[in-house]
Amino acid sequence: MPTVVGGVVGGTVVDTGSKALTGKTWGENVSNGLTQHYGLKVPILVGDMTNPGYTLGGKYGNFVGTNFANRGRYTLEYLTPADYKGHTKELFKLITKPFYTKPPTFHGGRKSQWYSDYAKIYGSRAAENRF
Repeated sequence: MPTVVGGVVGGTVVDTGSKALTGKTWGENVSNGLTQHYGLKVPILVGDMTNPGYTLGGKYGNFVGTNFANRGRYTLEYLTPADYKGHTKELFKLITKPFYTKPPTFHGGRKSQWYSDYAKIYGSRAAENRF
């Protein structure tokens, strides 16, 4: 589902940009270009099929959809547990990171980001107790 939505959004963004620059959608430009340069009468739908926004938007939609499916990893990475102050920055990261980074992984003894930050301030013993 995110792939379809991302593809539609990506295609619309490309069409909007094309319309702002040339006054025509991507499909109209491709169709008119093929008619003018090669004499081919191509429907606008064929031009729309070459719109790169559909492919790139679909890939990005799939990336974001996969990341949000793993949002528990982002929560573990960025949200300090049992700390009732200063969550604004942490919540902002928690909500925005899936749009541009892969989910964090925790193997080989790697601890979360909040653990490292907490250990710098309060020491590793306090961080281990909180963990």
